[in-house]
Amino acid sequence: MVVRQVLNQLAADGLVVIEPYKGASVAVVTIDQIYETFSAVAMLEGYSAKLAAENITDDGITSPFNHFSWDDKSNLWRYVKMAIVKLNLSWIRRINDIRRRIIFTLILLFIAFFETNILAAPLFQINVTSEGSSYTQTYNTADDLTNDVKVENIIKYIPSYTDASAASGILRFRGIPMTFSYPQDSAALVLDVPSIGLHKTFDGETRNDSVELLKDWFKKSGSDEIKKLMQEAAKSTPNDPIAGNPSSLASKMVANSFNQGFVDKVSLLSDPASLRLQPAADSGERSVNANLIALKASYGRYTNDDAKIDSYTVPLSYIIRSNNDERMQLTASLPLTWNKYNSANSYAAGLGFAFSLPITGKTSDHQWILTPSIDYGATGSIDMYSGGQLVQGGITSSYTYHAGAYRFSMGNAVTYQRSFSVTISDVAMDPGVSNTVFRNGLMVSIPTSFLLSGSVIELFVIDTRFTGNELYSNYSDEFGIAWGFTKRGADEKKQDNVKMIRNVLTNVRVGASYLTSKGNKGFTMNMGWVF
Repeated sequence: MVVRQVLNQLAADGLVVIEPYKGASVAVVTIDQIYETFSAVAMLEGYSAKLAAENITDDGITSPFNHFSWDDKSNLWRYVKMAIVKLNLSWIRRINDIRRRIIFTLILLFIAFFETNILAAPLFQINVTSEGSSYTQTYNTADDLTNDVKVENIIKYIPSYTDASAASGILRFRGIPMTFSYPQDSAALVLDVPSIGLHKTFDGETRNDSVELLKDWFKKSGSDEIKKLMQEAAKSTPNDPIAGNPSSLASKMVANSFNQGFVDKVSLLSDPASLRLQPAADSGERSVNANLIALKASYGRYTNDDAKIDSYTVPLSYIIRSNNDERMQLTASLPLTWNKYNSANSYAAGLGFAFSLPITGKTSDHQWILTPSIDYGATGSIDMYSGGQLVQGGITSSYTYHAGAYRFSMGNAVTYQRSFSVTISDVAMDPGVSNTVFRNGLMVSIPTSFLLSGSVIELFVIDTRFTGNELYSNYSDEFGIAWGFTKRGADEKKQDNVKMIRNVLTNVRVGASYLTSKGNKGFTMNMGWVF
């Protein structure tokens, strides 16, 4: 009973924590508690010094050390402890200040990357002026724009407007300025798009009829102007789903093709057929190499001035490996992408084939593989009133040099892309994209067995250049890191079947990268699983 009473008293004083069914343990002192205690001590010391200064006599102004002998260790230790307390208090204040700065910085980063709806600009904006008054409306989707922009709605915002009033307006179509006007006492609608040299008048019996003529013209006769408008969007806007930014269909297709021909071929975190840390011995026997399925997923956040895009990609792949040489592979890929800009969505899907042909032998310290590929992709967005199809063909070279436990790899690719027409909402759209793309990368693989046995970290840098049509962003540089476990062959797994968790982990690859380009920046997080 005495022990229990003592523990209860210590718990009441905050020195011991008693947990049901677990017992008593010493209480953990937090940084905040230490800071509060030292702050109280500092205030008490300061107040005590103030009182002493006010009441001390001339006889009492002597060194405190004159009141005790140097042999009196208790008094000496008291002053040492007071000095230590003051020193610790100073350091704790500095640590707390640093901690607050870090938390504030993290909050700013969170707001910068995740508060899209607060900071991102609208896709569409219209400003109308008539009878000396004006109003501005913004829209996040094309449907919102077309449903709201009607002649009748002008009266809602400008009550003095009539069908005989002169009216003019500026529509920013995904950032591209378009001007329209109704002359005084006229039903004709005049449309101007200076960036593509478009000037056209639609003269109906009423102003509503003129609007309908405009819609019919775009659907039936305005294909050339729509093509120019889409080219202008890829050239001057940071959110085009077809080309001109890292989340576009053109950029995603080039990246997927390069990954198949370089990253997946040289990475130790891809599959057992990738080049090993040491060259494999050539037994001359024909082996049976199982085919592989690769499931990957990535999330990217790309920003440009006031524009932000969230991009979700799932590139699915099926890999057929030759029994004569596991480095010889035929890869079929099906990448799926969903991009989100405020309330607007765009979707893309593709189909690609790549054939990897090894140039050097299995036993060579220098491994060289060529991978020609052909890919098809389509994207569409009713919300953004855009769409297109792309076909590309290219070849990727991957070269690896083994240097002991480390290895260095270089990838080079050249790809040609061309767009074709796609119909969205009864309107034929062809962005007219035709580009030759150069993509080059370096990767170093570093064993990290000191962290976990069999683990590897990979660092890479990739540069991409678009030539041909002028784009909003025609280049990008990407810096990334990936970590996981080296892949093991089927024979190794048969000898280690009891370690099921390790077998699963060796199929997982995680990574992140930072991308920057002209006016653009962003990050990507990805995960892959090969089985």
